[in-house]
Amino acid sequence: MNFPPAGILLLECTLPGKNCDFSGQTRLLALITPCSKSGGDASQEILCYKEMRHSLILDLQSVVAVVGRLKRGDRWYIVDRTGGLIKPEFVPPVAEWDGQEVEAVENV
Repeated sequence: MNFPPAGILLLECTLPGKNCDFSGQTRLLALITPCSKSGGDASQEILCYKEMRHSLILDLQSVVAVVGRLKRGDRWYIVDRTGGLIKPEFVPPVAEWDGQEVEAVENV
């Protein structure tokens, strides 16, 4: 699969089924690749990383903020211009499927 230069891939998807809260709805999904960096606040300090985690697809409505990155040598530096006003947190979504609550789990 060829990705655009910035590594951003957006998908328009009509969800199948009849028993889910989102059945029949058209959703915008984004393919993202989180970095392997835990802790720290890139809006307050300079943070860098070398490795990425596995890509995942999420509903674009769940995106709170977008940050950039800049490569220097073998490291990527996070460019966060939010000024610390936004504190995003990855929380697996919970959905109802066939009347049962189902929690999405990230494979690591």
